[in-house]
Amino acid sequence: MRENVKTALIAIIGTGSLLIVIVMAVCLYMAFSLSRSFQVAQIQKVTEEVTSSVAQLSSDAEQLLAFVGNDVVASYDMFDEAADAYNQDAGKIDALISDFSATSEELLASIDGVLDAMEGIATATNAGAEGTTDIAQKTVEVKSEADT
Repeated sequence: MRENVKTALIAIIGTGSLLIVIVMAVCLYMAFSLSRSFQVAQIQKVTEEVTSSVAQLSSDAEQLLAFVGNDVVASYDMFDEAADAYNQDAGKIDALISDFSATSEELLASIDGVLDAMEGIATATNAGAEGTTDIAQKTVEVKSEADT
């Protein structure tokens, strides 16, 4: 900008008119001052926008931290408690199934014992029936011999 002012002054001086030089110098000074005021105003405006953006960013960051600190951590704690409860329930179910398996094995052994006993009873009943049949035949034979 100063180079433009300098170049303009040299051009004006070259024409030889002092009044024009003074008027031009005042105009250039005023233009430079206005331009500088405009630049300062622009800088202030940009600074205010940046400050506002930083304040908004800070507010949003605080809200995010509050959300993470309150909601996310609380949800994680509830999830952790639920996982512990599921783990404990799984242990109880495992113990229950183990007990059921042991009881089933005992029941199977008892059923095998009952089946063996029933087989023994069937064998004894068969033997008894054969004996009774033999006795009946012998009785018939004795009676036949006695009749003759």
